[in-house]
Amino acid sequence: MADTNPADDGTSLTFTTSAAPEPRTAGPANIKGDYLEVHHPAFHAPPPPPTASSKKRKKSVAFAKDSPATNASPTTNTSTPRKKRRSSKKTGPGRIIPTTMDECSEADKLLLSLRDAGHTWRDIRTQWTALTGDATAASTLPNRYNRLKTHLTHLFAKDNPLLLLAKRQVEASFEAQKWELVASVVREKGGEVYPGKVLQKQWRRLMGQRGVEGPPEGVRDADWE
Repeated sequence: MADTNPADDGTSLTFTTSAAPEPRTAGPANIKGDYLEVHHPAFHAPPPPPTASSKKRKKSVAFAKDSPATNASPTTNTSTPRKKRRSSKKTGPGRIIPTTMDECSEADKLLLSLRDAGHTWRDIRTQWTALTGDATAASTLPNRYNRLKTHLTHLFAKDNPLLLLAKRQVEASFEAQKWELVASVVREKGGEVYPGKVLQKQWRRLMGQRGVEGPPEGVRDADWE
């Protein structure tokens, strides 16, 4: 807007005025900031293209943001750790005990024949392992041999009555000298010398004091006779 006023010397002076711009801030004027924001070309230039380092930094930030391990709060494992179970090495053959020679395996037949022939257990274990591939403990094969002998040995029918007779004879012999043996042990322990019959009678008396009056009904016991 131009304004012309006459001067004192007759010449005219022209003044040019412009409308004052409206303030851009609601608060205290920030003249430098307002001017730069409006007129400085840096505020109107397009943003620079991202560099490789900035892309890498953004990816690392995004990964850290999305990672559950980063966001999750640290926890402490209070559970008791399991003990590792020891693997038990199988040392025995793990085979059933046959009751007839026809049921015996080749390994069992080898065991019986070698031991009956007088071979040592070390030699038998070596040949057993070579045949079966099983490593055995020192007591495995001797125990198996004894069980095989028990299951495979059968009495002849004619020897059955002799078995019953031998049992009764041994028991009678033992009963005849049992109390004399008891008297000998009492003497060895520092006691006096007593006949066996005296100790048998005293034993009955002691049993009576404990409330034992004799063997059960129908049971015969020589100690009470």
